[in-house]
Amino acid sequence: MAVDGSSLNVFRNPNDLESFVSNKTHKGHNELILSAMFDLLNNTYTDAIVQPVRRKDERGALIDMLPNVDDKSIIVIYRGYESYNVFAHIENIHSNYVMRVKDIHSNGILFGLTFTEEEFDEIITANVSNFQKKQYMSLPNYRFSPSIVRFDFSNTENPVCSLTFRVVRFWLDSGDYQCVITNLFDDFTCEDIKHLYQMRWGIETSFRQLKYAVGLTNFHAQ
Repeated sequence: MAVDGSSLNVFRNPNDLESFVSNKTHKGHNELILSAMFDLLNNTYTDAIVQPVRRKDERGALIDMLPNVDDKSIIVIYRGYESYNVFAHIENIHSNYVMRVKDIHSNGILFGLTFTEEEFDEIITANVSNFQKKQYMSLPNYRFSPSIVRFDFSNTENPVCSLTFRVVRFWLDSGDYQCVITNLFDDFTCEDIKHLYQMRWGIETSFRQLKYAVGLTNFHAQ
């Protein structure tokens, strides 16, 4: 399964402030965000959520679609969804994920962890909490989730959530490294993980067909 989002222009209505986008160079337009779950093997959409652009929450949309995903599915996700909360929700439904994340030198999830500068395949456990207390902060790979960053698996009864995942970093023909986080372990090689992520392109192709062949790119009628 792949999940991704795409923008759609709809009929112009400046009074709809949740979807209206103003622009100094033209009269403005209204925009919706389509978040979809796509079955890569059968080329079918299995779920979708539409949000006005001003209330865009693609991570939240993915989480809302998860109850309809079959157990043991593999969800392939672009790096815009990078989030401990997303990882935890997918594991909570007993499914698997393969998600591209920012590289080790960025400000993403992998920042601050100790890795080699080359290709690697390592297993990491992060301890994530909504609380900053000494007993939690002393845990290995402690990660504080501030109130502005949604994390649904830390509360007063269970303040720390431990997430174990695999980090695969591989070299691309373009001359860059790419990092993927997954909860697929021994039965999958690095090449398997790389192939699974490359399959995500199927949803991009499908969006292009919907928007330009079918005409979903513009709704002219109210």
